[in-house]
Amino acid sequence: MGTDPELGNVQISASGQLIRKMNNMQEAGKNKDELDKVGGVEALAKILKVDMQNGLTSEQVVASRKEHGDNEMPEPPMTWFIELFIASFNDPVLMVLIAASIVSLILGLFGPHAESEPYGWIEGAAIMVAVLIVAVVTAGNDYAKELQFRALSKFAQTMESCTVIRDGGTRKVLNPKEMVVGDVLCIKGGDQCFADACLFECDDHSGVSMDEAALTGESELVKKHTPGCTELGNKAADPFLLSSTICATHGNAEDAKAVVIGVGSFSQWGRIAAGLEQEAANTPLQDKLEDMVVLISYVGTASAVLTFLVTMTYIATSDPSSTAWLMGTIDAFILSITIIVVAIPEGLPLAVTISLAYSMKKMALDNNLVKALAACETMGNATNICSDKTGTLTEGRMSLVCGWFADTFVREDQFDSFFFQFKEGTTPKGNEAWKNKPGNPPWLAPMLQNIGINSSGEVVYGFTYFAPPKDKEPVPLPWLKDEKLTSTPIPAEWGEERLKEARTIQVWKDRPDHFNMTELALLSFAHKLDFNTITAKKESDVLVLIPFDSKVKRSSAIIGLGGGMVRVLVKGAPEVLKPFCTHYTDGAGGSKPLSDATWETLSGAQDEMANGQKRVICLAHKDVGVATLPRSPKDMSDEELDAVCTAGLCIDAYVGIIDPLRRDVPNSVAIAQKAGVKVRMVTGDNLKTATAIADKAGIFKTGDIAMEGPEFRKLTPAQLDEMLPRLTVLARSAPEDKFLLVTRLNGKNLPKDKASWEEGHPGHSYEAERDLLLPGYKEEWDLKHPGGGDVVGVTGDGTNDAPALKAADVGLAMNSGTSVAKEASDIVVLDDNFSSIVTAIKWGRCVYDNIRKFLQFQLTVNVVALLLVFVGALIGLEDPPLNAVQMLWVNLIMDTMGALALGTEQPTEELLGRPPYRRDAMLVSIPMWRNILCQSFFQLVVLLLLVTLGAGWFGIEQGNTCAEFDSEPLDAKKSHWDWDVKGKYVGGGGGLVGCETFTSGVLADGSSAPSKLDCSSDLSSSCYRDGYAKFDEDKHHESFEAICLKCEEEDFTHYTIIFNAFVWCQIFNEFNARSIGDDMNVFRGLHKNPIFAAVIVITVGLQIFIVEVGGLFTKTSPLNVTQWLVSAAIGLVALPVGLLMRLIPATEDPASFASPPE
Repeated sequence: MGTDPELGNVQISASGQLIRKMNNMQEAGKNKDELDKVGGVEALAKILKVDMQNGLTSEQVVASRKEHGDNEMPEPPMTWFIELFIASFNDPVLMVLIAASIVSLILGLFGPHAESEPYGWIEGAAIMVAVLIVAVVTAGNDYAKELQFRALSKFAQTMESCTVIRDGGTRKVLNPKEMVVGDVLCIKGGDQCFADACLFECDDHSGVSMDEAALTGESELVKKHTPGCTELGNKAADPFLLSSTICATHGNAEDAKAVVIGVGSFSQWGRIAAGLEQEAANTPLQDKLEDMVVLISYVGTASAVLTFLVTMTYIATSDPSSTAWLMGTIDAFILSITIIVVAIPEGLPLAVTISLAYSMKKMALDNNLVKALAACETMGNATNICSDKTGTLTEGRMSLVCGWFADTFVREDQFDSFFFQFKEGTTPKGNEAWKNKPGNPPWLAPMLQNIGINSSGEVVYGFTYFAPPKDKEPVPLPWLKDEKLTSTPIPAEWGEERLKEARTIQVWKDRPDHFNMTELALLSFAHKLDFNTITAKKESDVLVLIPFDSKVKRSSAIIGLGGGMVRVLVKGAPEVLKPFCTHYTDGAGGSKPLSDATWETLSGAQDEMANGQKRVICLAHKDVGVATLPRSPKDMSDEELDAVCTAGLCIDAYVGIIDPLRRDVPNSVAIAQKAGVKVRMVTGDNLKTATAIADKAGIFKTGDIAMEGPEFRKLTPAQLDEMLPRLTVLARSAPEDKFLLVTRLNGKNLPKDKASWEEGHPGHSYEAERDLLLPGYKEEWDLKHPGGGDVVGVTGDGTNDAPALKAADVGLAMNSGTSVAKEASDIVVLDDNFSSIVTAIKWGRCVYDNIRKFLQFQLTVNVVALLLVFVGALIGLEDPPLNAVQMLWVNLIMDTMGALALGTEQPTEELLGRPPYRRDAMLVSIPMWRNILCQSFFQLVVLLLLVTLGAGWFGIEQGNTCAEFDSEPLDAKKSHWDWDVKGKYVGGGGGLVGCETFTSGVLADGSSAPSKLDCSSDLSSSCYRDGYAKFDEDKHHESFEAICLKCEEEDFTHYTIIFNAFVWCQIFNEFNARSIGDDMNVFRGLHKNPIFAAVIVITVGLQIFIVEVGGLFTKTSPLNVTQWLVSAAIGLVALPVGLLMRLIPATEDPASFASPPE
């Protein structure tokens, strides 16, 4: 055993050390040398004890996992809560507030008034505690956000899959984390490689092209070949497939095979991932909100500065002492900084995060796995959806239902009876056995050979489960269904995990499954005729297999027939294969030349099938002598193979495959169109089939344009712009057509200069042709689209769809698609259903509106709080109506609590009744401004009335006063002859009244004090309170009360009522904020949002606690029942005010919307 210092000195076995030596990062040459030292990949397989044809057994899988580890990728380092807590103090505003609170705390403990105000330190301490609470909440929110991000990443990983060979050659589809060292990995174009592996079988001529950009950053594809490849001459082969890379192409073989040599932390990606830090980028809405945060912060800062200046002016005019100057300045400074804290709406980005994270989880339940946060909000304002047909608009269960066979057109109603005559009762054992069955016509053999051999993948009819550690196996043929196993329950001893997956040992799917719908239709048709497609492929001499290529729209295979003959099998689009066909197969199985009359018959059959919404596939073959070929098919170049497969073909059949339109698609399309979203269908079907399906779906309407890809590509940018409003169907499209369409719609990825244009159009003149070739160029596009382009969502499932998915504002990959498509997408549509895309639009609009609800709520709080404190300073209140701690609590209410309450509102169908907003639309609409201003006016008027008249209404002392003084004067031993008999402060000992007047009733000149100043006969608290507490009539900052009297109990009742009424106004206005328009019922759908109700309950509970228990920390006094009820009643008035304000006419600016509904 050895250790690996890179991974914390983990113990590694001898074989583990060996494979580590040949898996050095970025050193392919050195790795190849190490592989050669052990004797090549075959010798490596022996060391790992793996049979490269049959794969590992279940027991070997368990042993390998124990020895080499599992394929769980290490998570990036977690930012712990304490780190986030410390980081939250980096906010400069909080730093200033902390500094001010420390100064206040020190002065309260050791300042000149420390003896007269023994609790003076409490305000500084309370502000410090409030800041700590803000820091804890901020850190908690950031920590929760990171946990949510990791949870979503893990959920996305559960949707990934790979194919390995195990247990005697069985292909198994696994989650990548189940892979182990020694597994035989099967990989083909579009697949992601989830572990490091060594290639041992592939198309030696073409090799395997891997995209290693995710690992190395290099954009060029890297060619991989088997170690013993002879096609490379003197160039050394690179057989190493690296984790996290993507297979772009795998040549002309069915797939490529490799032995896994590195998993999890020991893989190359695992070693990189262990040191990565994840940081989610801002979404567009977050960026827009941060701009608004800056603007609001400026307003708040200006308000704070004005408040500070007004307060300081008041202090200056009071002729205070130096101590009063210092204390007054600190208090004013703390208040001003607190105003800034309250004004800065840091809750806006938090609200976005909460709403997006909540929506992402909910969208996953609605079959939308969101990979990028921005996709949630962007989908809400999508103006165009460019949708695939198969599996998205249709059910994705294609069936072969009609066709032209051996000069006979068999329509749908005759199809079953026509083919039933060829079905025998006995199950065939292989290709040759089936072919020799009596009753089978000779023309059927090459057609079924084409279907079975010229194909990829297998149909999955169900699964058979086994006792752990052996895994489940797919059932690839319908006659392998075992009625006994389908009724036998899973034994309890197989474990809970197995019982969660299935109830019986064999489970039959509701319908057969395959990653390609066309292949599914053809293969299941062959199975209905008892043709064993699996043994047909195994027992045939397959020389070349060329998978389907969307660019040429065909796939091909060449098999050996013996006797010096080979058979070329080709299937693809009829219009593509037509130029290559010269003969057709007749009823006797012979080959006849194609006459004009036959072509006319074939064209008529094709049109009839296409008009009936069928996809038409041509199946053709030809038999060729090996001697007539330039060389063996295995040794031919791509060009030579292409020449062989595109000449002299014999048509065996035109088959019609139908994929029924999903039942809910017409309604979903209508909903999207009503929501102002243009739905376009982009498909590989011919124009007639595509138009028929689009018409039935409601996409193609009278006056709309439908065209095919070749015609589309010839358009100039100006011509396409003119057609775009009516172009709804793009048929026979290549993947680049979808990319061109998307780019022209949204303006992304357009060439920005001459160099980039010429790079995309090699051989063309920028000066002469820039206005003639698609997609155009940025300068020209910007001039035609001053308001920005469309917001485009694009669906895709193939590797070649990746550029269009990336170019779109939101890329929507089908769950049945390739790893490349999913990697390029922003959302994975788990059920491949168009209605799920409409649901994504609804959730996107919900996120957008939730943020605006929160913004409406927060701006109201901001306006009222800032104006209330400013007006309080302006009218000369000794204490602000809301103190620093109270304002920090209000800040907590409107930030975290408000974000939770309003950021988790559920979507409603009404959201799809309006058009999408433009990219540059203002977040705050006219109706929102109406609501903000009306509520702010109501609250401000009520609160200012409470400030000025409230004490009289409730029969309490005005402002914050002392409820109980000490029975002994605080400073009776010192004279402090600093006041005249009217209470005016003169200072310097030049007055007649001093502290001694308390007990003696004598003035400085020896004369008797007025009776109202004489407590010599009654040294009681009531005398001080009633007489001397009101002595300083001018309310100067060096007051008699502060120097001479010691307060035993503070009375904050007046300002507590104001504070309480203010908070209750916000609580009830939170209900008003649920409607940003004219909806009178602000309680609609409240039962669907338990989080909102919980936030309200928690807020009320905390408010009661703060008022009743806060005391000197929050400067609140307990209120009686009447005061509580009146405070709550004042807040409740916000609801009828909300009803009345919505009667004021206010409509959104039509220019805010991107497009009217159809």
